[in-house]
Amino acid sequence: MENGLIGRERWPYAPGSPSAFVDYDWQEYLADNYTIVSWDETGCGRSYYRNSNIDPDNSTLSYEQQLADLDALVDYCCDRFGQEQVIILGHSYGSMLGSSYVMAHPEKVSAYIGVGQIVNDIDNYSETYAYEDALRIAKEKGDDTSEMESAYEAFISDMSSLENRMTLREYTSAYHPQTDMTDTSTAAAIFSPVLGVDDARWYLLQLSAMIGDTRFMELQAPLDEAMMNFNLYEAGEYQIPVLFISGSCDWNCPAQLVEQYADEYGLQYIAMEGCGHSPQGQHPEQFADIIRDFLN
Repeated sequence: MENGLIGRERWPYAPGSPSAFVDYDWQEYLADNYTIVSWDETGCGRSYYRNSNIDPDNSTLSYEQQLADLDALVDYCCDRFGQEQVIILGHSYGSMLGSSYVMAHPEKVSAYIGVGQIVNDIDNYSETYAYEDALRIAKEKGDDTSEMESAYEAFISDMSSLENRMTLREYTSAYHPQTDMTDTSTAAAIFSPVLGVDDARWYLLQLSAMIGDTRFMELQAPLDEAMMNFNLYEAGEYQIPVLFISGSCDWNCPAQLVEQYADEYGLQYIAMEGCGHSPQGQHPEQFADIIRDFLN
């Protein structure tokens, strides 16, 4: 679609976190000019529940399958709306999926927008990068770092554990404060005109992972290997216009790594000052304006 966006996702740095039920909050500023398609990727959200009777454990889920399904979706959209190309927007894990796709199919995509872009996640490099920076700051301040170091060792010993990841972030985030705490996404979720039962069911499943329920992580486990081996420097080359948008205080997908990559390859990069991993859920109109300016 010349006038279309395929966008996803916002839960911190995990696959399987669709956000269509809140993304209308920023998409409404573009809807007069663009046809916007929000995709619950294979194995999550509405897509999961639509197929849960035949694949309840996501046994058929793979990164390659998601890419193939995205290709089918792009073809469908082009046929449905009479266009030759689409614009793809990917957030967090979606930026990994989106980058892989647009590098493989530049003929089908007119522009790519990466939000909270994953640059290098081999062996969870992004998490290690954030930890090492926080450790440096803590030591410069003369703080006791023993507990943070222990949390990192626990994380390294079991990187599939969401509990270990979040415990480590509790320590590192103290040295990486988010200076702009504006949030519109909570109200957008509460008053969402598009929230459905399956959206709520899946979101509650994600929340349960924060208190030790392993079901969500088990359902997304088939994607772990792809995530642990993704490096944007080795993924290929962008052959279309590219824009990266990061919150300047994003340490889930460190903004510094995104800016460095953009500088090295001469790509456009915009930091939304003080924002975190999901700037679209903090300043939706500003976020939409950035996209509009880029596409124009």
